[in-house]
Amino acid sequence: MAKFDPLVFETIKNSFTSIPEEAAVALRRTGYSSNIKEREDISVVLLNKRAEVVAFGWGRGGGHFCGDITVREGMKRYPLEKLSEGDIIIVNDPFAGNTHVPDITLYAPIVVDDELVGIILNRAHHADVGGKSAGSMPSDAEEIFEEGLVIPPVALFKKGQLVEDIKDLILRNVRTPEERWGDLMGQISAIRLAERRLKELVDKYGKQAVLESMDNLIEYSERMVRNKIYGIPDGVYEAEKFCDDDGIEPDPIRFKVKITIQNDTMHLDFTGTNRQTRGPVNVSKAFFTSHAYLAIYSLLDDFTIPWNQGLFNAISFNVPEGSIINPSFPATTVGGAEMMMRMVELIATAMAPAIPDKVLADTNGAMHNVCFGGRDPRNGRRYTYYETTGGGYGGRSSMDGMDGVHAHASNTLNTPIELFETAYPLRVERYELIRDSGGAGKFRGGLGIRRDIRVIDHRATFSCIGERHKFEPQGLFGGRNGTKAVTVLNPGTNEEEILPGKVRRFLKAGDLLSIRTSGGAGYGNPKERDVNAIERDITLGKLSLEKAREEYGYVIDNKK
Repeated sequence: MAKFDPLVFETIKNSFTSIPEEAAVALRRTGYSSNIKEREDISVVLLNKRAEVVAFGWGRGGGHFCGDITVREGMKRYPLEKLSEGDIIIVNDPFAGNTHVPDITLYAPIVVDDELVGIILNRAHHADVGGKSAGSMPSDAEEIFEEGLVIPPVALFKKGQLVEDIKDLILRNVRTPEERWGDLMGQISAIRLAERRLKELVDKYGKQAVLESMDNLIEYSERMVRNKIYGIPDGVYEAEKFCDDDGIEPDPIRFKVKITIQNDTMHLDFTGTNRQTRGPVNVSKAFFTSHAYLAIYSLLDDFTIPWNQGLFNAISFNVPEGSIINPSFPATTVGGAEMMMRMVELIATAMAPAIPDKVLADTNGAMHNVCFGGRDPRNGRRYTYYETTGGGYGGRSSMDGMDGVHAHASNTLNTPIELFETAYPLRVERYELIRDSGGAGKFRGGLGIRRDIRVIDHRATFSCIGERHKFEPQGLFGGRNGTKAVTVLNPGTNEEEILPGKVRRFLKAGDLLSIRTSGGAGYGNPKERDVNAIERDITLGKLSLEKAREEYGYVIDNKK
């Protein structure tokens, strides 16, 4: 653009967002697995020709935000200037810019008149990529090789032609190849759709206008972010939190941060955070940065700020090498997202003294990654089922925490019971909110979830990577803690067994697994809670009279 035109810029800016959003809708509608078409564990990112994020489209995969890291790692093998129109690169290696092994990423150059004008990337969590455990989330893995097939950046398509050898290699190493290829075809279709849409935008406004608008949008976002940081009081803010364990060793895992705010700059130093672990909870660079940026973006409390490289440019990190959030190969990373739930809360807790009205008390803070696998007795075919389980949201400065939701980066939906029981030889016998599980407060925490699943007519494998079994969600400003999580095998029978948060088991036909997640923590003094809110919770069955008396001093006669 010879001269900046704000009307053209605004139109193109909105188109940048609509391109990955439309591609994400297409992926959800064409995917095969319930994890993609129902739970929407996907994302799509548009990048410029320098591999900088321009726009993040609609999607619910919270650890998927930083596609720039993936592409830059891929550039070590496939420099952008050597990619051709029609190429698609595939990768799932956490040490090559991906999140964790079950997330398979595709990205492609968008070329106009032999010039690179952008890159489109999508990422989807696949229900199985091989490895020692159905669902590829082994809670007892000690090396990445146990998790599943590790794919470095390789070309799945070259100049528009499928590389059959790569396809065959991938599908030979997974338990459910038809479903995997169906999901991959959905990702490929989404790539091709986004390519067409960006080319149409170039045809309409011109190549130079589109390229300059990408740069302007990133600069615009950075200015907005720095302006928000400038409004936070200068100072040094610190916090530490703990996760239960790594599934192998019983020791708690420490997270520590020191945040320095000076003028319009924010620096986060994670010195003192736990060393990398034996168990499968180490965190890849892509997962760490995604969640750290998510936490900061949420605290800025201005969702008109475009999510792009401008946000990343305004914030800096010090992440010790060899720590759980910067591990060395071949550390296992499949459960790293579980740790990152705590990372979001760590940053919020540190910033609470500076911006108390922008933070929330601890949430459920866990995903409870549940996997079942086996052979379906109805048709003799292998199946793998993966799902995360929500819980209570933390209380906030002006409202209660939400009940039974996924928190922070675990922004996916649940699989509807009707589809679940149709697709898998499993039955949901209870699915409900847990009374009294939310921490008391002026604004209470949300309620946790109980979900009971029975194995029908076959022997199944089960694995879970969960949290909050030892450390409950912490309240803020006088709010009470939420409840701990618990997983129970065959509750109420003589075979009842309390399982650890990270577990892998074989289950026999008829076994019932009860997953009970944490309630969120409360915000503010419970004695200041509005009596009408207390009575509403009692009427709705969310709060017992005993808990109302104990935590709020509520008495029916005089309503105190």
